[in-house]
This record gives sequence, structure tokens and C-alpha cells, in this order.
Amino acid sequence: MIEEAQKDRRGIGGTAMLLFAVFCMSTAIIFLKKSALSPAAVSGYRLVGAALLMTPLFVSRWRRHRETFSPRSLRYCLLPGLALALHFISWVVGLRLTYSANATLAVNMVPVVLPFFLFVMVKEKLRASEAVGTLVAMAGLAVMGVGDYRVGPESLKGDLICILSMLLLAIYFAFGRLNMRFFPSVWLYVVPLYYVAGVICMVVAVWIDRGERMVLPAGMEWAWVAGLILVPTVLGHSLVNAALKHQRGQVVGIFNQAQFIFAGVMAYWIFNEKPGWTFYIASVLMVVGVLIAVRARVE
Repeated sequence: MIEEAQKDRRGIGGTAMLLFAVFCMSTAIIFLKKSALSPAAVSGYRLVGAALLMTPLFVSRWRRHRETFSPRSLRYCLLPGLALALHFISWVVGLRLTYSANATLAVNMVPVVLPFFLFVMVKEKLRASEAVGTLVAMAGLAVMGVGDYRVGPESLKGDLICILSMLLLAIYFAFGRLNMRFFPSVWLYVVPLYYVAGVICMVVAVWIDRGERMVLPAGMEWAWVAGLILVPTVLGHSLVNAALKHQRGQVVGIFNQAQFIFAGVMAYWIFNEKPGWTFYIASVLMVVGVLIAVRARVE
């Protein structure tokens, strides 16, 4: 499914795939708010579960490409796997220590720092349309921040952790842009990556939590973990990595800001969290920023 979607590199299909991936990733905050597991444990179950579910696809693609694909390429999964594991853990920790608006603002700062990592790691320079699109999208983020951001000692620790999580997400995106060129199939990249990240999360959970809050209790907790595995991970993150093979990294970073819009709409319908006036202005500016940046989406 993902590999067929990759064939449409220049048309509406590629953009639609990326937008769908961002929507899937945005559902993570809904499932994380419902889950009572520790940050490392819920991240570990999410990643290992996704890797196990996709292992048959990995084996199938391995057999198809074994004459051209070198097992040595799997080493490219180690560092992005570490970045993803630390991003997932720190994001849940930060989300639970600060206000939702603060956490959302922090994670949406990715387009500000991503060009630096793309230039250093991939030698990919920012294009004019990408720069303009980034500025317009960030203007929307600034509007949201003025209306909703709260400063206080009670949220400072969570804010700093969310900023660290944002940096890790930017590094993870840059690695995806760098590494996907070495993999003929997205499954050959993301499945080992999820295994690496999942094992790291589980080790952290055992080390920090000493096994507490790691056992999946009976009831809806299974549903929240299953949702995290299937929607934001198997679909969301896998499709984003597939997009990074053909889309420019900064465009993917700007598209990722649309998580804010999707999450806001879902929070309204699921949690009855009515967004303020800044949400609508910020959403319009972010959409305009994405449309401007799409002009530079192809290589």
C-alpha cells in the first residue's frame, strides 16, 4: 500500500498521502491522553507492537530485494531509532507536565530548526517558497502562542522537555530524509527502526519504572495501545518516512504542523475542548503556509 503510494511523486497523490500521514500522527495525542501507562512503557508497546505487526511485510520485501539490498543498510536504523524512542518518551513526559497549548506550540517549532539539520546531514538548502511558507505557518503559531501560551514555574520543566522532544523529532525527520535513499522499500527501514526504538523504550521503562505501570490492565487500555500502534505508528510514521524519500524535508516539516489542526478538531468532538479564536487564525495561516511550501515539494 505504502510503496504503491510512493509512485505518485509529483501529483496530488503524494500530497494527499502526506496529509493523511499527518492526520494519522495527530491521533496519538488522543490515545496518549486516555492511556495510564508510564511514558516509556506506552511508547515501547506502541513501537514493538507496530514492528511485530509489520514484520511479515519486512520479510516479504526482504525476499523481493535481497539481491540488491544489503543487510548492512540496517545500521542506518540505529540512530533514528534512538531519536524516535527519546522523542516519544520525552513528548509524553512533557505533555503531562505542562499545558496542552504549551506542548503543542513547542512540537510545532520543528520547521524552525529542521532546515539546520537538513543542511548539516543532507546538504539540503532551504528554497525561497519553503522559507516563505515556513514564515507564514510560524506566524500562525505565533498567533496561537499569544492567545494560549502560559508562562509559569509550574510548567517550566514540561516546556523544556517538550522543546527537547521537538529537537529529537526534527533529527528523526532529517534522518528519514537522509536514510530512505538506501532502502528500496519503506518497510525495510521502518520495521527495524521501530524494533530499535521499542527495545530502547522498554529498557528505559524497566530501568526507571522498575516494571511498575508496565502491565497492560484489562479493559480499555488495550484499545488505547492498539490505537497507538495502528493509526499514528503503522500508518502515520511509516507514511511520513515514505514521503521523506521523495518530498523535501522542510515541506514534510511544515505539513507536520497540520497535526495541530486535526488534534484541535478531534479534541473538540471527543473531549468537548472548544478551541479559542486563535485556533482559527492559526489554522488558516498554517494552511496557507503549507500551500506555499507545496510549490517546492518535489526534488
